[in-house]
Amino acid sequence: MKILLSLIYLFTSQFLFSQIKYVDSLYKTPFDTNKIKDAVRLSNTSEVFSYDSLYIWNDKRSLSEIVDARAGYFINTFNLNGRNSINFNGYPDKNIGIFLDGVQINDVIFGGFDIQNISINEIDRIEEVSNVSSFLYGVNSNGKSINILTKNFLRPQPFSQLRYSQDRTNSLYADLFFTLPFSKKFNWMIGLTKHSIDAYYQNSESDIWRGRTRISYFPSSKINVELNFRFSNIKRGLNDGLTGNSNDDSVLSQTARVWSVIDKEEINNYHFDAGMTFKLFKNPMALTKVKLFYIHFLRDFHGEQRNLVNKDTIVDDRLNSKRYGLSVLQNLYLIKSKNFSTALSIGGNFYYDEVNDSTEKFHEIGKYSNRYYSVYVKGDLKYGRFSLSPMIKYDNIKNNGFMSLGIEGNYDLVRNKDLGIKLFAGSNLVNSIYITDFTGLYESNFYNDTSVNYYEAGINISYKNSILRSYFFIQEANGYNKTTSRGVNTSLNFDSEFFSLLNQLNYIDKEYFPLIYYKGDYSYHNYFFRGKLNLHVGFTFKYLYTKWDVGFDKRFNYNDLGIHYGNYKNRYYADFYIGARIGHANINLTLANLFDNLYYDTNLYPYNNRGGLGNVVSRFTIVWDFLN
Repeated sequence: MKILLSLIYLFTSQFLFSQIKYVDSLYKTPFDTNKIKDAVRLSNTSEVFSYDSLYIWNDKRSLSEIVDARAGYFINTFNLNGRNSINFNGYPDKNIGIFLDGVQINDVIFGGFDIQNISINEIDRIEEVSNVSSFLYGVNSNGKSINILTKNFLRPQPFSQLRYSQDRTNSLYADLFFTLPFSKKFNWMIGLTKHSIDAYYQNSESDIWRGRTRISYFPSSKINVELNFRFSNIKRGLNDGLTGNSNDDSVLSQTARVWSVIDKEEINNYHFDAGMTFKLFKNPMALTKVKLFYIHFLRDFHGEQRNLVNKDTIVDDRLNSKRYGLSVLQNLYLIKSKNFSTALSIGGNFYYDEVNDSTEKFHEIGKYSNRYYSVYVKGDLKYGRFSLSPMIKYDNIKNNGFMSLGIEGNYDLVRNKDLGIKLFAGSNLVNSIYITDFTGLYESNFYNDTSVNYYEAGINISYKNSILRSYFFIQEANGYNKTTSRGVNTSLNFDSEFFSLLNQLNYIDKEYFPLIYYKGDYSYHNYFFRGKLNLHVGFTFKYLYTKWDVGFDKRFNYNDLGIHYGNYKNRYYADFYIGARIGHANINLTLANLFDNLYYDTNLYPYNNRGGLGNVVSRFTIVWDFLN
């Protein structure tokens, strides 16, 4: 009997082994097994969307154009290559944290972020942290935290990608991306961008160079190391927009007068960071992340700029800032069962800033330095259909300590195959409003606030291919002048086999923001020629209504929030686009501003210089992938 059992065991084990071997022979081990996924994300619970799947078809040209297509965002546009500011839910750009692979890259001096430091072709995905928890991850990020996740391919073969775009007024854009794998453990990437534009009006031309390189070392699936270096050189005219004229035709013309024909700036930006990611615990999502970084910003101004302190006119000025930083994040997963789970995120940031106004004219303070550090803890508890995330953060600015608190949660009211209904709500109290010694830059009382309260509540309904998301929010600023603003953000999206309908409607009662802002994207998509052609054809729409009357004669200050064009309360805009994927290439044609409207989203800055069918094809873009 024992012999018989032994034979049966031997036979069955050989049979099972042979089956496993057969299956394994069909399975190809991924090349990037040592690469730790999501190593540069800020949060494991935040929303992440892909640029290629959503926005490559309608040919977005910059980060500001991408987020402007999403609910809650509003962009102040200052020419195509201008310093277009990203605002969200009534918060100005100085309270929007912009991160690049987990490193905050907001300007030390001006706040906000100059989007021209980022090439559209390096964006892989974008992580949007929830409105309530955004304040955790950086300095002055209580409005929103946006993390740009760049392309980071690790493939068996070398890979290169070329993006070329041609636009009106001699706008030429070229970006080359190349990655070379030396082995599964070592990878090298390099990218170079050139963008020049003559622009439509006087003194609005620009010339931009960007370079980037990355060295990645993956010794094992538990340790990853990456080194990044980036450089950008930006030269552009600062015409301060158009002078006021009641004749619409005059501002549509290239001969329209501008405020300044001599003001110019040149910006050099250097960025270096070293990141290390570890898996020290059994749970594969429990990551230890450490980032060291250095950012150097140098701005040369030439022209006639007004001193912000004594209003004297200056001819030239140089601003120089350096930021040394360290960011640490640890994710822990404590309890996990069928109905209950808990997770913990513990992190912190340290920044040391140095600023030097070499001419001592712009701010009259000469040199300035500051230390900032923060520590935060966020818990994620889930029980059945209910989840809750409490959070706390301690900031220390100029040796002054501030405590900020927040809590958010959601409940799955209905959850089945076709229908899902989720209720969500949250609130935070943020006390750490970072104010530099450059008080002249912060003319709005918003920046003298000692605390800001934020509340939101909403609903998310998904039914088959449709998703409706809507929430109401209140923002209370408690400072020199107490202010309260309210708003509603609603998105309704439908996606089927052949049609996609994307709708965003924002309402906010906040000065310098549109009272009503509608954004739409309606497209048809299908495969042709036996799947070799993926075609998308569609229209994008924008409509803004504002109740703020600001006259022509108010100029835009370079460091201000941006003012709407006063005589146009109703503004609308429409584009027609064709996007096609053929083999390894994406090709786009765009007809912009079909109705040839005089459209503004910032005082005296036309959104697009010309439109209508007179331009036939306003923009052509091709993105070509090469496998070497």
